[in-house]
Amino acid sequence: RNLLFALVGMAVLGVLVNLVELACSTGLPLLYAQILSYNELPSALNYGYLLIYVFFYMLDDLVIFVIAMVTLNLTGISNRYQIPARLIGALIMIALGVLLLFFPKIIMFL
Repeated sequence: RNLLFALVGMAVLGVLVNLVELACSTGLPLLYAQILSYNELPSALNYGYLLIYVFFYMLDDLVIFVIAMVTLNLTGISNRYQIPARLIGALIMIALGVLLLFFPKIIMFL
């Protein structure tokens, strides 16, 4: 029961984070960079503002990571789940490697 609760919680958090990051990864960076450029700030200040933006952009990822680690510590992971998880991860990595070697256009987005 705890594992199911943890998995559902992580899935919901993942969806919510992706919805928030969708806005952060499309228009907001362009708008932010354009505003910085328009104000013609000194380079050091410009980079400082960019670092602040990146910090807050990554903050939600860090929060989700901490929540996932705390949840994992509460539920634990046994060999029952660890072996299939590693197998699935290995199969995904092999599939990505084959795609990169033989069909790179499939995974090219631009």
